[in-house]
Amino acid sequence: MKKQRDMSVDAKLGFSEHFGYFLGSGVNVQQALFGTFLLVYYTNVAGINAGLAATVIAISKVLDGISDLVMGYLVDHTKSKLGKARPWLLRMMAPTVICAVLAFFVPATWGRTAQIIYMFITYNLANTVCYTALAVPYSSLCGLATMNQKSRGINGGLNSLGTNVLFTILVNSFFLKISGAIGGGELYTQKGFIGAVIVYMIIYVIATGICVALTRERVSINKGDNEQVDNTVKDNHGNTVGIGRILKSLFTNKYWLLSCATGTLIMFLMGTTGSATVYYTQYVLGNVSLQALLSAVYSLSMIPTLVLGIALIGKLGKRNCLMIGMGTSAIGFLLPLISTATPVLIAGMLLKGFGFGFGGASMNSIVQDAITYGMWKNGFNPVGMGNAAITFAFKIGQGLGTATLGAILSLGNFDASLAVQSKSAITSINSIYIVIPAIISALCVFCMSRYDLDKKYSAIEADLKEGKYASDKE
Repeated sequence: MKKQRDMSVDAKLGFSEHFGYFLGSGVNVQQALFGTFLLVYYTNVAGINAGLAATVIAISKVLDGISDLVMGYLVDHTKSKLGKARPWLLRMMAPTVICAVLAFFVPATWGRTAQIIYMFITYNLANTVCYTALAVPYSSLCGLATMNQKSRGINGGLNSLGTNVLFTILVNSFFLKISGAIGGGELYTQKGFIGAVIVYMIIYVIATGICVALTRERVSINKGDNEQVDNTVKDNHGNTVGIGRILKSLFTNKYWLLSCATGTLIMFLMGTTGSATVYYTQYVLGNVSLQALLSAVYSLSMIPTLVLGIALIGKLGKRNCLMIGMGTSAIGFLLPLISTATPVLIAGMLLKGFGFGFGGASMNSIVQDAITYGMWKNGFNPVGMGNAAITFAFKIGQGLGTATLGAILSLGNFDASLAVQSKSAITSINSIYIVIPAIISALCVFCMSRYDLDKKYSAIEADLKEGKYASDKE
């Protein structure tokens, strides 16, 4: 007899749901492609100046604020048999595939102005529209699946494992190999890049489909899979909550602000690390073949510390895990200052991977706990809008990382047509690969030093299970 699925709001999730959520991190395949190879495509395939490309990306981020808030509102007000989050993962499959391919297909025969306009439109369709419509629901799914802190912590770690290890390895270690194979041995060709993007979009569709099939939502659906409790946000007194009140609750929630700031800084690092490794290995080391090795070491080294981080979250606390992780990463970023010998570079990547793995195990769960704290404090659950604003901040971080990389390359007079770069270009690559990431990692440690929700969460969860809110005491 098939075991009945536990649909209580604080259910302990089973293996299949955790596995489904893990594969759901495949929604970030497009971001892995954009974060590592879109700027490389613009400069080395389409022949676009790095500064112009960076400007397009930076300006586009302004629109992200609107799209994330809109998507958060839509998630909060979605009424479906599948819940609030999962329907969007299905709806956005085809548009995401199409727009991702178009972003890597800048027409070579068009004039520069037309190309820039094309880049702006396709980048925003793929990122501002499609990725937003995936990332907000997927982030919300962690909070909607259960209120159980341990299960959320595991899902947060699995999200990091999938996003930063599995799919990052698949993209960073094999993209140029696939591109080269399709492009007839040449790494930077239009045919090769498009072919590789299509391969990764197929992987995204399969992974996301499995996620939808295996996961369930309980926090907003608590009467079985097919009965929706409500499709509006209401407080503990039954009053409908408007957007203004939701936004106020978020920006007066110090834990949400701290998790937002930390996540934004981490995503800044994600926006620079992949692409910077390509430029660093090709132009500083003069050996682009090392890119795949270093990227693989970086991603694979996350696995043991992700597992360790998940195991130690309960003992050390989510905040402490993140602080230890980012402190370790800062050391890893600085190692190339000592030597550029391959063993030293590998050691640096190991430390970065260990740090991101250990810290990443708790990042997503920290966000969900902060939102749950806000629910307890204010008497309503802003899960959609809370995750939307976080997703916006994260995308701002990643976008600014990529844009900063492009801007610094431009300031250093980087020229993709030159096999050997100028001294100023080499300095710019070193700064974005070594110094700036180390500083950002240290800032993450500082932000988390102000976060003390771990000590309070058990009491908050107990109150919520009994229907008690801090707002009732006011």
